[in-house]
Amino acid sequence: AEALSIVSVNGGNPVIAGATFTMQVQAQDAEGIPAEVEADTEVTLTLETGTGILSGNLSGTILEGTTSVTITGILYDTAEENVSITASANGLTSATSNAFTVIAQTYALTLSSNIPGAGVLTGAGLYEEGEEITVTAQVNEGYSFVSWTFDDESVASNEEEYTFNMPAEALNLTA
Repeated sequence: AEALSIVSVNGGNPVIAGATFTMQVQAQDAEGIPAEVEADTEVTLTLETGTGILSGNLSGTILEGTTSVTITGILYDTAEENVSITASANGLTSATSNAFTVIAQTYALTLSSNIPGAGVLTGAGLYEEGEEITVTAQVNEGYSFVSWTFDDESVASNEEEYTFNMPAEALNLTA
């Protein structure tokens, strides 16, 4: 083996800021063909481009007689584009991943009506923690709005238009 290659970042799935992800690093010969290492080879990951902090598990071992290692438990704390990571090992040429995008963690906001057909609810979707959201209940003729309630039936608001900041969890509001 002469060089490292980064085969995949998170198995092709999106990388989410603050959530663990994986990288598969492979040893290759001069032609770019997978090659077995002759001794256990420690691979270390470092941040090449990006303004965030790379942390978590930043190393793994390609075992003697094998060609690759999947490093799990890697963390990156910032949602941004053009992040790249370099894999290094003694005696092998380093490799840098293609630039990838780290996306923000989002949480689902679902809206439901106590009485189906009583009106139109708007504002459901996926939101980042802390994002300001306004939900509205447009009541049909013959019905009256009472309140927005949480799953535990506590009242969130008595107003048809309710503005709040998204928590770090999925949320269901009932009108």
